[in-house]
Amino acid sequence: MASGTMTLIVSRLLTRCFDLVLLVVFARLLLPRDFGTVAIALTIVQILEAVLDMPVAQVVVRSSDPSRDLIDTAFTISLLRGLLLMLALAALAWPIALLYGNAALVPVICALGLAPAMRGLTSPALALYARVIDFRRDLLVEFTGKAAGLLAGTIAAFILRDYRAIVVSTIATPIAMMATSFLVAPHRVRLTLRHGRQFYGFLGWFTASQLVSALNWRSNRLVLGMYVPSGALGSFTLAGDLAAVPEQGLIQPMIRPLVAAFARVQDDMERLRVLYCNSVATTLAISFPVVIGLAVFADPVVGLVLGAKWSATPPIVTWLALGVCLSALTATYTPLCIALGRATQLFGLNLIQMIVLLPALLLLTARWGVTGAIAAQFLTFAVGAVAVMLRVRALIGASILAQARAIGRVVAGAIVYAALLLAVKHGLHGTPPATLMLLLPIAGGAGLALFWATMFLLWRMAGRPDGLERFVLRLGARILERSRAKWIRAQA
Repeated sequence: MASGTMTLIVSRLLTRCFDLVLLVVFARLLLPRDFGTVAIALTIVQILEAVLDMPVAQVVVRSSDPSRDLIDTAFTISLLRGLLLMLALAALAWPIALLYGNAALVPVICALGLAPAMRGLTSPALALYARVIDFRRDLLVEFTGKAAGLLAGTIAAFILRDYRAIVVSTIATPIAMMATSFLVAPHRVRLTLRHGRQFYGFLGWFTASQLVSALNWRSNRLVLGMYVPSGALGSFTLAGDLAAVPEQGLIQPMIRPLVAAFARVQDDMERLRVLYCNSVATTLAISFPVVIGLAVFADPVVGLVLGAKWSATPPIVTWLALGVCLSALTATYTPLCIALGRATQLFGLNLIQMIVLLPALLLLTARWGVTGAIAAQFLTFAVGAVAVMLRVRALIGASILAQARAIGRVVAGAIVYAALLLAVKHGLHGTPPATLMLLLPIAGGAGLALFWATMFLLWRMAGRPDGLERFVLRLGARILERSRAKWIRAQA
């Protein structure tokens, strides 16, 4: 699982580099209102995509012996879903444009409908490699897609100089990924629904869960679009994209292999509890330093990379990044529910969050705009974290105390790490942004060392229990032993 996770993390970090470069290009060549226009269209597409979301690959991964007919059924369902999605978006484009008073949304929504349709047409044979936690082909597929999106988006931005460049990039990425997937995981597709029953029960609840989840995390942009100018919405959208980089590059790759890992040990409840708690701690330990670093140093990063016209963005980046810390607490719950076939549990969690978020979002955004939207999101994350701990206790028997112990040392290390970065930022106040950017890696490295030192100190004080720290030591010892064996063979 660790090997598969590292492959996914490397893949996501590389592709996020492409995303960051493209984001800088767009930020330099386009205006905030361009981001605001596309933000509304993308949000509509993402919500409707969630309504029709069918994670058919997960059904293949969970299958004990996936047949060719099962794989072909998965592809057929994805194909039908893509066609339905495109037709639904075409039908909704004009009403949405009338609602927001922006005729440009009609062609944008229709064109963006191609992106999720293409994402659903990737080779179904990739799921066979995911079953054995081998994601090397996924790395190549995503790398090729992001490179194509970067190239197409950059060329379009220089030529068009408006929101259409974002649309071009968004469409080019999944088309390239689809083509590459069949090159690295060939499969001669046959259209069939022979094994449809294996999908429908699971997909029904999961689709409902995805719909509610999409409404939870995308409705803020829709509501903001009604109360703030397009420029302010563009700043919020760009800040959200920056704050989401650690989640997309670190958290999502870490939790993806957990579906297969949890499924393998689901019959051993004690082992499942240990694996779950350690997985939560690992997710937080790897993501917290990056997220907190981005939150503390948002001002110089945004000012130097994006330019002065995005001066309203850094405070939003800071608070949205801190929100990712709370959402990371609930990330591991999703693969646990999928592995155990408990889509109803996942739907219940998302429904609780929606009941909290939507009223808070409507009330607070109408009064305080962007600040109110951020406050509503924080409240929802906090409620979600508490709900997950209670549901995990009922689902696999992991007590609240055991879950708290698993993450307690990570949280303590994060507090010490954040305090050091804030002290460094205060001490370097007034330093030119270019010089500050050169000093950030040094401060980050020192903070990271203090973060892990705090964790290991608390671990030793607790009697060296089984957990993340013990795994890190074992992994380090194994790497050293392999390096030593290679050196001995080289000398011989």
